[in-house]
Amino acid sequence: MIALLNSRNAGARNKGKEWTSQHFLQQSDFIKDLLFLADADTAYWAKGVLTKTMLTRDVKMAVIGKAISELMHIPHHASESEPIIKRATATLLELFGNELHEVPLIVIEDLMQLGVPAILLFALQILRHKQQLQGSQEVNQAVLFGLLNHEYEPIRELGLELLNEIATDYLLPMADEITLCCVSPYQSLRRGMGPVMARLAQQDRSFGEKAADLLMPFLLRKETSDGLHDDIGNLLCNELSSYLQNANKELALNLLYGNYSAAQNVGAVILEKYTDPAKLTILQVIALGGHENLNVRTWCWNFYKQQVARIKFEKDAAVKLLDSKWADTRQFAMQFFREQFTESDWTPEALIALADSVKPDIEAYGRELITKFFTTDNGTTYLLKLTQHPSERMQLFATNYLERFAADDVEKIQSLEFYFRSVLTRVNKSRIAKNRIYHFLLTEGRKSEAAAKVIGAILSDVSAIAAIGDKAKCIEVLLQLRALYEVQTPLVVKEIETR
Repeated sequence: MIALLNSRNAGARNKGKEWTSQHFLQQSDFIKDLLFLADADTAYWAKGVLTKTMLTRDVKMAVIGKAISELMHIPHHASESEPIIKRATATLLELFGNELHEVPLIVIEDLMQLGVPAILLFALQILRHKQQLQGSQEVNQAVLFGLLNHEYEPIRELGLELLNEIATDYLLPMADEITLCCVSPYQSLRRGMGPVMARLAQQDRSFGEKAADLLMPFLLRKETSDGLHDDIGNLLCNELSSYLQNANKELALNLLYGNYSAAQNVGAVILEKYTDPAKLTILQVIALGGHENLNVRTWCWNFYKQQVARIKFEKDAAVKLLDSKWADTRQFAMQFFREQFTESDWTPEALIALADSVKPDIEAYGRELITKFFTTDNGTTYLLKLTQHPSERMQLFATNYLERFAADDVEKIQSLEFYFRSVLTRVNKSRIAKNRIYHFLLTEGRKSEAAAKVIGAILSDVSAIAAIGDKAKCIEVLLQLRALYEVQTPLVVKEIETR
């Protein structure tokens, strides 16, 4: 009958179906052979027949034993065996599930040693079924982790489901092996370990702390498989985030300045939750304000808001936050110092240093503060410092203070000689600043012979190298000064030729 059912001839197979009687369906050998029929349609028919047949427990147990023996002797390397194995094991699980839990663990482990994916899945399903019905936690450690790291994904998925069903007390002695699953080359396994890790850490806090210590160094190394850093980072930032308090400041900073974004995210969590701000220097905080990770920069901003007294005490260092390469950090810093710093918190040197910035927004901010806090007592200091700045905008800005702090003072005018020469000799630049300086020099030169001589010497040199438009302006001023005082100039009046 089995030969007919396995025939390649459809008519023979049909005759086998016709001749199959209830008598044969009470024989364990015959039932076992039905499970392993080669033809898929015939196997489907056999499954339907067996579904409708009442089988005793003894017959079922005998069929299971003989089916397992058959599995162990099938030529598993033959490609045609795979669909037969899948159909046979699926039917066994569906029709004989209540009896499969009685299969001894040693037999299940023998099946797992065969290395055939379909048989491994079958053995793993029996083991899960056995545990669910009996509440048993027995599982060979080597077998379990062999399944979790199997190259066949469905086996890994079932292994992970099995791991989730095993009691915490039974898993804790395997702490190191379980933690290493979080760095498995298989991403699906790594991502599935979160619930297991959370459950074990909640049961035993030391497990969570040890796991975190073991996993963090992986974030500082090159990935051994794609997505490893992200998966470890997500685990540490979520399921194990409550177990990072033992991470020291140095490790947090190493993670923050690591080459990988996942490490930076974990460092940000440690910084936010477990780092004492008092243990960080202002320069370290400022460095965090220049970090590429927005969460880290935000932490720096919050530090400034919460540590106003310390910021004022260490203001010389704290204002360096304005030099950040990140525009959002500079914007925060400018607003912070507008709101928290008063006139007494600023020195002329500090404000001029801001105005001396190479960043246009900070240079403008420095001019804003100088205008706001400019005092008569420090006017000369501001003027001398501002006029030494090479920027056109700053030199134009300095002209606002010429009449207030250099008027009627020949020595101050002479001390600004470099500034005057710097602005007036620019070609096709600084027109507004030039006009203001010419007006100032003419006004001051008219007031006294001493001032006229100092200004005449400056403009005489400038006129020799200035562009035509500026040369004419210099000559105009020199002529007016010479008309009032004995001023030495290089000007020579040529007589008009009469013809």
